[in-house]
Amino acid sequence: MTAQILTTAYFDDPDVKLAQQAGQGDLNAFRKIYDRHHRRVYGLVLRLAGDFDMANDVTQEVFIQLWKHLSSFRAESKFSTWLHTVATRVAITELRKQSRRIQQLQLAGDEQAHFEQQLVHSDCPDLGRLDGLIQRLPLQMRWVFCCIA
Repeated sequence: MTAQILTTAYFDDPDVKLAQQAGQGDLNAFRKIYDRHHRRVYGLVLRLAGDFDMANDVTQEVFIQLWKHLSSFRAESKFSTWLHTVATRVAITELRKQSRRIQQLQLAGDEQAHFEQQLVHSDCPDLGRLDGLIQRLPLQMRWVFCCIA
């Protein structure tokens, strides 16, 4: 009897039908899902990110990923529960990526400040030392020096 009640509850969830339609490419159904859930997703992401701009970016990424993976929704739970799980996973992944980027930029900034300090305190820069400092830069920043010929 309990299984019957749960199954009926999920079929009564209007989002299940919308998710199925959107999973088949129906943009209007996806728009309805977005309209119904974007505020809740944004609130969740904002609590995780703690930053309005980052929350906007990550919320957009959540709905991009949702569009790509809607066909995998199997209606074994309420759609809102599944969406919450998807949103949490995407948000954590995106926030980790953002965190890594920020750390790389901070490290690069620290290295640049150290490099500039070395040049200021030296009358004639030692090119061997300069090469050593360049090797300590992140790979993408070293490319700049490789392209100069």
